[in-house]
Amino acid sequence: MVKFFVFNNGVLNDGDYLITIPRVFTVGMTQKIGINIFGNKSCEVEIALYDSRKYDIQSKVEGHFKPSKTGVLELQVPQGLYKPKVTAKVCGVKSAKKIVTYRTPMKKIYIHPNRQAYL
Repeated sequence: MVKFFVFNNGVLNDGDYLITIPRVFTVGMTQKIGINIFGNKSCEVEIALYDSRKYDIQSKVEGHFKPSKTGVLELQVPQGLYKPKVTAKVCGVKSAKKIVTYRTPMKKIYIHPNRQAYL
């Protein structure tokens, strides 16, 4: 798990948050991202997936979260990314970009002979 978090001196304040994302993203899958907002005010949360070569957003998801409630955002992972990075914007404040591992699922090949095996 990769975590984005902001805590000030060990005390939870308005605008503090915890975001957990998978360390490995799989091509073509939807990744679930956990969101916790602390304090007394609700916030808009935006999660974006960047391509390091193109420096542009490849996939993005947004949601509105109430304080002291656990929520989930689902981010679609497209094909063809190079060293993808994830960034979060919570209550209008951007976090640092975090690098995630990007993996393509293995293709399964089944071989079916047209004759029976000989003894």
